[in-house]
Amino acid sequence: RRLSFDTLAFGSGLAATCAILTGVALAFWGAGFWSLFGMEIVRRLVLLTHCVSKAGWRPGLEHRSHHLVEVLRFATKRIENEGLAYIAGNALPRGAVGQFLGAEALGLFDVAKRLLERVREILIGPIGRVTFPAAARLQTDPVRMQRLIEASIRISTWVFWPTVLGLIALAPQFVPLILGPRWEAAVPVFQLLAVAALRAPVYAVNKSVLTATAWLKAITTIHLIRIGLGLALIPIGLQAGVVGVAAALALRQWLIWPVVANYVHRACGLAPRRQLTVLLRAALPSIGMTAMLYAALWWQGGGGAPVADLAVYSVAGGLAYLLLWSLANMHEARHLMGAARSFLQGDRGRMKAQLSEVLQ
Repeated sequence: RRLSFDTLAFGSGLAATCAILTGVALAFWGAGFWSLFGMEIVRRLVLLTHCVSKAGWRPGLEHRSHHLVEVLRFATKRIENEGLAYIAGNALPRGAVGQFLGAEALGLFDVAKRLLERVREILIGPIGRVTFPAAARLQTDPVRMQRLIEASIRISTWVFWPTVLGLIALAPQFVPLILGPRWEAAVPVFQLLAVAALRAPVYAVNKSVLTATAWLKAITTIHLIRIGLGLALIPIGLQAGVVGVAAALALRQWLIWPVVANYVHRACGLAPRRQLTVLLRAALPSIGMTAMLYAALWWQGGGGAPVADLAVYSVAGGLAYLLLWSLANMHEARHLMGAARSFLQGDRGRMKAQLSEVLQ
């Protein structure tokens, strides 16, 4: 709530370090799988101790029933939201694939889905966790709330879209290389689920805003619509196998977006068209990079060393994206270069000021 993310980051790093040292020591002493148990216990205890010491709150005997009722009401709706989200995003598609297509198809689906979930958690998760408390503080100031949403969508798109589009283009190379040739059939499933994931920058921000402003009934409605669309689209997709299910999920993700955007509009006044405009403008350099990658792949025609090809395309794609991003965002690029110079010169105050200009 105080936006002390540096304190949280330090606590997470300290807890992870203590957990690793504990796990290595226990394994060395022959604890076997209990080493993993010890790691997790130590990680949680260190993180808890750190957060309690920095929060400034201590448990007491004072009791206020109206506070308890408010917390329970909010917690109950959050449990409802998460339960419906699990049914819509996991139980329904996994159940359909496993029941009608078999274990092998479910394995392909799960592997592709988990790869994308890790990418989304790494790249989008931190932005969502920052947006939530910031939106809670700004819920009475719709103008600043709208600026927060636009900045969050823009920044997350700058990071997420080039990564996911690059993975879509290079999936035929990296999926068999990482998972083995037996998982080559997961490539089209991964690519279609990645198309669905491209909505993540907008959805993650919108969900944080709706939760922070207590529009929890809206989130319940959104997930119920997702379940309904899933029940309508997944049976159609099953006719084409696991690839068809992935295509159905991709279509569902984009069909539900106008509903979510409309609720955000009602919560803070930001029009759905404005959200889409911010997303597409931020995504243009990523789209250009992807076109260049596909052109290079078509020209090269395959047949090279997989590891070398993947390394070359990854570096080339990254450099192409930086160039296109700089051309499309010259003002932000100038401030980003200035922040890098300030960092090298040890001027942290000026660096933060220049980064703030990038984030506006």
